[in-house]
Amino acid sequence: GKGVETGDGVIGEEDLRRFVPPDEGALLPPMVAIRGGGLTEQQIPLHKDEFYTRLVGKPFAELSTYTPPVHLANLKTRAQLDECIFIAKHWDTGIPDEGVDVLTFRRRNKTFYTKMLVSNENIGRRTGHHLRTLAGGENKQVFCRYGKNGESLMYVALEDLYDAIFEIHTLKGHRSWAGCKKVVNLKYANIPQEHLRQFIESCPVCCERKGVGGGKKRGRKIVSL
Repeated sequence: GKGVETGDGVIGEEDLRRFVPPDEGALLPPMVAIRGGGLTEQQIPLHKDEFYTRLVGKPFAELSTYTPPVHLANLKTRAQLDECIFIAKHWDTGIPDEGVDVLTFRRRNKTFYTKMLVSNENIGRRTGHHLRTLAGGENKQVFCRYGKNGESLMYVALEDLYDAIFEIHTLKGHRSWAGCKKVVNLKYANIPQEHLRQFIESCPVCCERKGVGGGKKRGRKIVSL
């Protein structure tokens, strides 16, 4: 059959069939970090800035000026994930109101051919991507991929990364990075070990327990106010 040339080779039409994720209800977004886990409302913004500065070299307030480099594939801003959602949403329909049919739309976004493939084995970052409803109303959707057991793993935006790890680590008794990773593997698609380490190594409570400053790498300690 007719195929389409992509960066990963020729994709046959049999692979362009409609991809329908299982209906398992809405997925829960990360809780917004306000307080808890031994951290005060004053400490959390300081820790958030510490975490993002370690991770991308900018405090939280300056993330709007940051675009992750291509080689950091796990870092996706809200704007980038919104674009992914847009492409996935129109993957099987094109944009009829603008006169863009399915094949034209897919050619314009040919880097998504592999992402949208239906894959029953060797599922990983590159295949099995789909949309799920996000809890909270307003018909919000979230970009996901399948995990090893067929679960939908949501992509978390860079701006929400602190909140996601805060919920898993800080609000759950300050788990180790290995314990956090076990939970992450069941919920999120793009939180690697390094992100967890950066969070935990700057966590004020964990640092106090170990007798080191939360901002040790730059000589700054996050203290309780």
